[in-house]
Amino acid sequence: MKMVERAYHALRELGLTKSQYDFSQRWLGQCPSYYSVTKARGGEPSIKSLLFLDLQLQLMRTALARTSNSAYAHRGAQRLHQIREAVSLRVRER
Repeated sequence: MKMVERAYHALRELGLTKSQYDFSQRWLGQCPSYYSVTKARGGEPSIKSLLFLDLQLQLMRTALARTSNSAYAHRGAQRLHQIREAVSLRVRER
């Protein structure tokens, strides 16, 4: 499974995205079909999309950390940090 697929599934598990269309728009900054088309073609999102994802992950992690002291929010923030590290690594590799 590719890094962006892992990110999508993790965000779904956390309840932060509801569909591939939502993920494309909210997390990749693209049109609704972007992720599904990219995935179907066996490609990877553009650097621009990965940078957008990185920023969104950072913003959401910060919001979670600031707004709640619950264990669930803490685990969610940790998971977002892990995803962000993988995205950042992919950006540096490209």
